[in-house]
Amino acid sequence: MVAQEAVCLPAPISARLVDLHAAATYLGVSFWTVRDYVLQGLIPTVELPALRPREGGRRRRVLRRVVVDVRDLDAFIESRKRTLG
Repeated sequence: MVAQEAVCLPAPISARLVDLHAAATYLGVSFWTVRDYVLQGLIPTVELPALRPREGGRRRRVLRRVVVDVRDLDAFIESRKRTLG
């Protein structure tokens, strides 16, 4: 019988920043619903710097590389809890 050496694997990392698809799964709604919440300002986004500046001088309002903080999703959920009665 050969003794096996214990392997220490790092604990899995839970992502703090998630894209809109993962946020939708987290909230249990569609991608389009999360997208609308973001566009309405109900869920803040994290602006990650671009790797290189875009060409052209005008700032565009497009949803590319949009990520949200899971903590903001938790705050969004907590702020919308209601009790019946």
